[in-house]
Parts: sequence; structure tokens; C-alpha cells
Amino acid sequence: PGAGFGVKYANPGTLPTDIGFSVAFCGNTDIAVAHYNSPYVTAYPWTPGGGFGIKYANPGTLPTGTGLGVAFYGNTDIAVSHSNPPYISTYPWTPGGGFGVKYADPGTLPGGGGTEVAFLRGGFWLS
Repeated sequence: PGAGFGVKYANPGTLPTDIGFSVAFCGNTDIAVAHYNSPYVTAYPWTPGGGFGIKYANPGTLPTGTGLGVAFYGNTDIAVSHSNPPYISTYPWTPGGGFGVKYADPGTLPGGGGTEVAFLRGGFWLS
């Protein structure tokens, strides 16, 4: 059914700081990339048919290591799995506004870093 790939969108004005490991869209308004170097997660407004907007501010409290996975929960939250304890960082998310203040770490930490993260009803999954 389609003719294949169209023309590549322009790169974001501010690139992620290193190799990207995961990308997630928040509906059709935002995009986030988990990546190798600090700040470990970078997010941008996204316009279908237009591409990247100006990079959102970094989270006030950064993930503690290489960002390996990223996922949005609807339009309200974002999670980043990373290489160092607590292995997952979660934040409120505001479309058009970006990261909120980091939520508390899980009461029981995962046993190690996960390469993926996903939200499920009532919680999240880390593998």
C-alpha cells in the first residue's frame, strides 16, 4: 500500500548527546530518545508532517546512567530505564511543557538495569 519512505525530516536543532537506544512518541505531540551520555534522555515537541521542535529542558533530576528505554503513559507520565540504580526514573509529563519533578524511586528496586520499559495498567514493566 504506500510508495515507501518520504523525504527525511530535518535533524533536531539540539541533538541527543550520543547513541540513541530507544525512541517513544507521546501521541502526536512529543518524542523522546533514551541515549548513552548525560542527560540520558532528550525530548522534543513533534509535529506530524513537520518534525522536531525546540528541545525541552532536561529533567531537573537526571536518570543515573545510560538511558536504555523510554515510554510514555498517555499524555501524563514518562519513564526511562537506565544502567545504574535505581534503574528506572519516572516523571510527570506535560505535552508542550516537558518533564515535571521526578517521582520517588520504587520502594523495591529492580535487580538490575533493564533495556526496555513499558507502562501497564497500574504499574510499569522493566526488562
